Amino acid sequence: MAFVSDITERKRYELRLLESEQRFASFMLHLPAAAWIKNRDGRYMYANPEAERIFCRQLPELLGKTDEEVFPADSARKFRENDERVLAGQGQLQTIEALCHENHVVHQALVNKFAVPGADGQTAFVAGVAFDITELQQARAEITRLNGELAERAAELEMANRELEAFNFTAAHDLRQPLNLLGMYCQSIKMLCHDHLQEECKGYVQKAHDTILRMNHFIDALLSFSQTSRSELHRETVDLSSMAQEVASTLKLTIPDRQVDFRIAHGVVATADESLLRMVLDNLIGNALKYTVTRETAAIEVGSMEIDGKPVYFVRDNGDGFDMTEADQLFTPFRRLSGARSGDGFGVGLATVQRIVQRHGGRIWAEGVPDKGATFYFTLSGDESVST
Repeated sequence: MAFVSDITERKRYELRLLESEQRFASFMLHLPAAAWIKNRDGRYMYANPEAERIFCRQLPELLGKTDEEVFPADSARKFRENDERVLAGQGQLQTIEALCHENHVVHQALVNKFAVPGADGQTAFVAGVAFDITELQQARAEITRLNGELAERAAELEMANRELEAFNFTAAHDLRQPLNLLGMYCQSIKMLCHDHLQEECKGYVQKAHDTILRMNHFIDALLSFSQTSRSELHRETVDLSSMAQEVASTLKLTIPDRQVDFRIAHGVVATADESLLRMVLDNLIGNALKYTVTRETAAIEVGSMEIDGKPVYFVRDNGDGFDMTEADQLFTPFRRLSGARSGDGFGVGLATVQRIVQRHGGRIWAEGVPDKGATFYFTLSGDESVST
């Protein structure tokens, strides 16, 4: 007698089970986290290769062993307590634990433990997954340390700025007082002794008075430059075209004998602090007037364009221009270009403009050609359109 049983489905099931186990093994092999399974007695039934590294133990030291047989007493007790909480039905448990010490480095891990039911539906195993966060914790500690140092430096810088500002005001007051006295003496000499002075002496008195006035203007420029980084910023929509027209009209009154052709585009708007933006235009347009003095007709253009989809404003002139090799020096405080004339100012105007633009989150740059004029470009972060 012979009995034949069809085991095709069983073989298919066994094959699928084998394939599933292979996929699981491959997944665990490449998983960038430690993974393990313990039975209810706390013995390791499975551990992947990453568990070797994070536990600082070889697999033969783990499999079939309990935590008490593998780890120091304190660590083993903590691991066992967490397992018991999971087995008691508290669901998933997440902790940060120091799993091992290696080469004086503590390996810290974010550990997730959860219950795995057996065939009878009762909890039979405790599974764990741990992600090594040692470098992350070290990075966080370093960031905390650096933030602390940065806060200290910021406080020190704030204090230094306040002291510098107080010094500027004190110095300006102390300098102005003797300058004003000298100016009064010069005026008194001119009024009381004018007829008794030789022409050469009159010239000396006038030069002394002019020098005093220039020193006063220098003090004003110094204070203005120091205050541009301290005033509070109030952004609003500003009609830059109208503001440029006002600035041009005011400046034109100071040069009634010159021919100046202002070309100011219509409808240009910007999002900026109105008072600070006026200082920008005062300096840039005033600078253009200064360096077009040699032209029979000065041409000064104020407008805007788009670069990479963002608004860029400019002031262009047909004046003396400059050599591009000196472009980096344009915005250095109290520094003037090699071809600058003695009465061209103190070298703080463009530095003030740069500081204001930077406070708005923008940038400023210039292009020029000797004897063919210059163009100053600037951006103001937050602008979405160039013109209405």
